[in-house]
Amino acid sequence: MKIINKKIFILMLILISSLLIFSCGTPNLPKGFDSEEVENRTREIIKVINTKDYDDIHALIKEDLQALTTPEQLKEGWAPMLDNAGEFIEINELILSGERGEKDIFFAMAIVKCEYENDNHIYTFYFDDNMELVGLYMK
Repeated sequence: MKIINKKIFILMLILISSLLIFSCGTPNLPKGFDSEEVENRTREIIKVINTKDYDDIHALIKEDLQALTTPEQLKEGWAPMLDNAGEFIEINELILSGERGEKDIFFAMAIVKCEYENDNHIYTFYFDDNMELVGLYMK
């Protein structure tokens, strides 16, 4: 009887562990967002950022939010970090998640760890339900 209980216990542990592992691997995006669409949009934005064309980067931001910053402000804040980082090598990790804003509005969030020749940067992008960029940050 003890052996059967041990086997059942081990089987349950394996089952629970498998569920935890597989559930951690799936993006936790809010309802209505498609992970492939968010990931593709994120990769497009990274390509534009790596051109260092701050007018183009600014144009990525949702139109009604563009007045909150200028291409010159983006350049002032980002150019020193991007210039010192060197050439872009690859995206090392892309994590998708969700964020709740005011009035229960949900956003898709992409955290992107990028490797450059001399440094690494982490970008965070926020998308509204129309997949428009409503927030972008670089560390």
